[in-house]
Amino acid sequence: MSHDPCLIGVDVGTTNVKVGAFTLQGKAIATASLELHTERPRPGWANYDPSEIWKRTARTIATVSRQIGCRFEPLAIAVSSMAETGIAIDPRGRPVYEAIAWFDSRTAQQAEWWKRSFGSEFIFSRTGLPIQPIFGINKLSWIKENEPQIFSQIDRWLSVSDYINFCLCGVQAAELSLASRVMALDLKKRAWSEEILAAVGIQPQMLGQPVPSGEVLGSISSTAAGLTELPTSVQVVTGGHDHPCAAVGSGILKPGWVLDSLGTSESLLMVLESPMLEAGAAHSGFAQGCHVLRDKFVCFGGLVTMGAAIDWVRKILFPEMGRAAAYQHLEQLGSASRPGSGGIYFVPSLRAASPPHNDPQSCGVFIGLRTDSSLEDLARAVHEGLAFASYDCLEAFRSHFDVGIERVRAVGGPTRNRLLMKVKAAVANVPFTVLEVEEAACRGASILAGLGIGVYQSTEDVARTVEFRETLVDPPPEWSEIYKQRYDLVYRRIYPSVRDLHQRILEIEKI
Repeated sequence: MSHDPCLIGVDVGTTNVKVGAFTLQGKAIATASLELHTERPRPGWANYDPSEIWKRTARTIATVSRQIGCRFEPLAIAVSSMAETGIAIDPRGRPVYEAIAWFDSRTAQQAEWWKRSFGSEFIFSRTGLPIQPIFGINKLSWIKENEPQIFSQIDRWLSVSDYINFCLCGVQAAELSLASRVMALDLKKRAWSEEILAAVGIQPQMLGQPVPSGEVLGSISSTAAGLTELPTSVQVVTGGHDHPCAAVGSGILKPGWVLDSLGTSESLLMVLESPMLEAGAAHSGFAQGCHVLRDKFVCFGGLVTMGAAIDWVRKILFPEMGRAAAYQHLEQLGSASRPGSGGIYFVPSLRAASPPHNDPQSCGVFIGLRTDSSLEDLARAVHEGLAFASYDCLEAFRSHFDVGIERVRAVGGPTRNRLLMKVKAAVANVPFTVLEVEEAACRGASILAGLGIGVYQSTEDVARTVEFRETLVDPPPEWSEIYKQRYDLVYRRIYPSVRDLHQRILEIEKI
């Protein structure tokens, strides 16, 4: 009996391990998920147990393997994962310390040291990254300074994806898109910066030799095959950073196309032909890195509070209403107001200002309130403010990196909010679509697996072969001009006008 071929994609995320089996046309034929446990030993600290990550990943793969049974033949597997979370192993491949979560805050002092000693412009000019505590170099430095006996045992620091690959086939590799998130990779050279590593006494061999995504590492080992219930013929291929993998899974395969991934936060990702490391962008908050597509780069922006801002409004206005009903009611209210929200503007910096401002002291703002302002106007202003803030990021993409934006594809739960999508499409004023995709990061990893073994010959072949179903968002044509005027004349001027006031507020309140 002949079996149809399939590809396996794994996504080890912040809260769950997800696995999908996909046809060569990108259709999901089996999926499974298991929750990851996060340990919180102290305030601000967050860890994972490396062995538990592997066990749960293997179990989830085995679940998918059983689902596809004898109907499909898995050809290759690739792993997408969260970035900035590293696993330290000894010469025998055994973890010697917990995996410090990417959002762990214990490394704030290490990040401040880089700012004082080297400055944001130097680090950005080499790595394409803003200086932040989350990056891997700060976690390694923290271990060296606070756990020197542990540090002395470390032979290799592997990203989560690289660690799973090692467990699958016994090969250690430093995939480039995840290596980009260590804050020690020279982005132009695609090699470790000896100058940065020497500053903190870390040897390049501890981080391994960087390799591109879509690289075949070898066949799955017999031990891993027993745990995952995959045949030993399956090839293990390098995957990468979850956001670029999701972009590939969503068909964002060339410059000029933007992935708008919506959830609690909003992530905007653009493909670049080459890194843009000019000093002018160093303080913008944008982050660049190697793409999972060979010889391409990515630039990240977005909003810290997207779904979180809508949820905040929901809790304030409709505390007794169920979440789903409240979201629907908020959308209905906003739809009852006219474009412009009766002159009310909302700046959604409820946790910090997002790129291009990169201001952790910024706060949210409602401005333009009058006695005749209605609840409907307030509701619409929230939707418009989120769209304006996202457009701020797109405009900065254009100005800082000298790129054109041809199309935006949106994915995620908030795409179900039709008013929000219409306003975002009108403000962006480029073709704006909502993509129907299941487990985009898993699908992107499976596509990389296919590229690695030659199932797809090129990204153009992927675009022809894999099906990307999308729906065009078509707002009333007059909305674009209405919003352009309001953005140019009012919205983009609000943040500079209130920036210093927010700093004074925080100083007075000691927040």
